[in-house]
Amino acid sequence: MAATFDVNAVRQHFPALSQKTVYFENAGGSQILKEVVDTISDYLLGNNVQLGASYAKSKESTKLFDDGCKAVAKYVNASQDEVVIGPSTTQLFRNLSLALYDYITPDSEIIVSKLDHEANIACWVQLAKYRGCTLKWWSSDNKTNPQLDCNDLRSLMTEKTRLVTCTHVSNVLGTINDIKAIAKTVHEVPGALLCVDAVAFAPHRAVDVKDLEVDLASLGRT
Repeated sequence: MAATFDVNAVRQHFPALSQKTVYFENAGGSQILKEVVDTISDYLLGNNVQLGASYAKSKESTKLFDDGCKAVAKYVNASQDEVVIGPSTTQLFRNLSLALYDYITPDSEIIVSKLDHEANIACWVQLAKYRGCTLKWWSSDNKTNPQLDCNDLRSLMTEKTRLVTCTHVSNVLGTINDIKAIAKTVHEVPGALLCVDAVAFAPHRAVDVKDLEVDLASLGRT
C-alpha cells in the first residue's frame, strides 16, 4: 500500500499558512514551524544566559545550543565545527567577509553573481573596496531564463581568483543553478573559495554540503 501525504495535517504546523495570504516572498526564507517557534521561545524564556560558563544553567543552555548545532550539521551533512548559527544570512555573510579580510589581498579577484540576493552581494562589494582588489560581475546573457553558466565563470577566472559567490536558487525566478558543477569550476584555481546563498533552496530540497563541495554556504533567513 502506497504511503499517503496529508498536506492539510502538515499545514497545521505552520501558523502563517492559516492566514489569507499567499507567500511568494521567498527571499525572506521559509515559514516557521510552530514547534520551532515554541522551542526558541522556551529557550529565551528559560535558558537565555551566557554560554560556556561553569554554573548549572549555563551548562544546560550550552548543551541546548550545541544540540542545535549538531542537528543542523546532520541536516546538511557537515561537521559540527563547520556550523555557525546567527540572526540572518545578511549578517552572517557580513561577518564572513570581515573574517576573510586577510585572505583577500589587494591583488586578489572576487567574482560576484548578478543573479543573487543583496545578502550575497553588498558584503563582497564592500570587501573589495576595503582591500582595493578587483571585483568582477558574473551575469547571464539569457534574458528569459537567466542561469549561471560555468563557461562564463571560467572566462572570468584567473590565477588571482580567491572568491566566487552565487545563489543556489534565484529567489525571484526559482532558477536552480548547478552548484556542484560550479564548485568544481571554482576549484580549478588553487585557493579559490565558493560562497553559496542557499536560503531559497534549503526549504525545498535536501542539502549535502560535502557532496556539493561548497566551501561556505548559508541556509537560513536572508
